[in-house]
Amino acid sequence: MLSTSEHFIFDIGSCQTRVSCGSKIVFNEPTCIALHTSSQQIIAIGIKAYHLLGREPESVEVVFPVKYGVIAVPEAYTKFLEEVCNRISPRLQWQKSLFPDKVDIIMPRVITPANKYILSKVLSEISSISFKIVDMGQSLLHYYQELGYRPPIMWLIDIGGDVTYAGAFYDQKVIAAKQIRWGALPFGEFIQDFMLQKHGCQLSWQQAETLKHSLSENSENNLKKKKLGDIAVIGKDTMSQHLTTVQVKRKDLEDLLQSYYTPLVEELKLFLADLPVETTTAMLEEGISLSGGGSQLSGLDVYLAEALQTSSRLAKLPSLAVIKGRKVAKI
Repeated sequence: MLSTSEHFIFDIGSCQTRVSCGSKIVFNEPTCIALHTSSQQIIAIGIKAYHLLGREPESVEVVFPVKYGVIAVPEAYTKFLEEVCNRISPRLQWQKSLFPDKVDIIMPRVITPANKYILSKVLSEISSISFKIVDMGQSLLHYYQELGYRPPIMWLIDIGGDVTYAGAFYDQKVIAAKQIRWGALPFGEFIQDFMLQKHGCQLSWQQAETLKHSLSENSENNLKKKKLGDIAVIGKDTMSQHLTTVQVKRKDLEDLLQSYYTPLVEELKLFLADLPVETTTAMLEEGISLSGGGSQLSGLDVYLAEALQTSSRLAKLPSLAVIKGRKVAKI
């Protein structure tokens, strides 16, 4: 049972929701909910709902209620968050008397007032607790400070499911921030399109996700440090409609990844272009600090460094950097 004296931190992402209580990660599953289409009753949340994608019957809909870092389907997210709270602390009533000012919600600095209002409304429907919205960039900053990395200027990039946060910091203060609509989640559809156009092979959603995850590894197994090998992919031939096995060449995989990464590079270049030249120069000399689950896509750290003519460092636990940073902050 969780202690009522511990501090709860929610990291709300388009792809993944993480909750920490004290020193423990008590929830770390997809921001996904399966609902009965007519009654809207909850069928499953998190990983169980995620595994229904592409397999759900007509009576079930699978919803990702958070899009591009903001709550897009408030009703579904209310149900999702309430179920998360019930799961992580089933014996406790979520009342303000039990958790006075001890729940933080991590969101990007660029969140609009309208989206803050939606978030507040969702939270008020599940509890009377006082929630504090915390800037994602500051949480990342605290994470790196705890590791002893404290240069005068920093370029922090956190890559999530469908949105990327880019922040420039000088003297431990944010001087610029941008939210980019790019992440790891759509890569499965990108793979499906590639296999269809290049090889005439249709992949199911599950097959595309399997291939995506095989390419979503840490930087010790990326394009430069360890070459990708050919991969056998099973799908349906569009001509014969029979199952077929396609050997996808390493060069095709490299081209696939790089074409997917290019839009992110272009957005980051625009981010740099809006900054003073002295700031841009100092940031490029210092290099990029990468975090977020999407940063683990194969070779992304190396590709960004080469395309932007800088260096890159990947957080030790990329997907947990934001929530760990908030835990070490003075709260």
